[in-house]
Amino acid sequence: MDRWVTPLLGWQHGFSAHSNTELDSHYMKFHTDKANRIIDRGSKCSYTDPAAFDGAVELLEEFCGYLPERYPSLYKRTAVGMDNLLTGEVFNIVERPLIEDPMQMAGRMVQDDLAIMFEKEDGQYYLLAGSILLAGFWKLEDKLGMPLSEIHTSGDVPGFKEKLEKGMMNFFRRVQPNGPVQRVCLLQRHFAAACIY
Repeated sequence: MDRWVTPLLGWQHGFSAHSNTELDSHYMKFHTDKANRIIDRGSKCSYTDPAAFDGAVELLEEFCGYLPERYPSLYKRTAVGMDNLLTGEVFNIVERPLIEDPMQMAGRMVQDDLAIMFEKEDGQYYLLAGSILLAGFWKLEDKLGMPLSEIHTSGDVPGFKEKLEKGMMNFFRRVQPNGPVQRVCLLQRHFAAACIY
């Protein structure tokens, strides 16, 4: 499994921390809500399959490189990761074992929910790591380990099999690590999400 794609759920995927991660004026509300969810639900919301550990650590490395550069008044780069100057959190990403699940740590760093899909030998992408702390329509524990198609069919995404599956599968096959793309999700009546890639 040497190829992985990171959807930043709710807004973008195909990952590059330098172009896809933005914080806004609601950061502290999101941070507080996520911290509370970690206390209440912990490993049910953030998990890294052992096969996805290297990818999750790579995500931490990207965040620790980008966030202090982009938001120097909020983050400070350190020899072992970074510090959040607003919350006082210290992120040591080099110690082993890590103090917490790497996806949970990544989830504390940014506003967005995170998921990593890994391509397996069968050519399908599987959800093997994530920090889904604020999603309103699904739970990480319900979808973990599922291939991309099953994630959508188990969630009864309207028209997925008939209209979306083939295009989405082709899209994922074309995504390259050095070519991020944007994903925009629009909420429609009855809270069905329509995503445009």
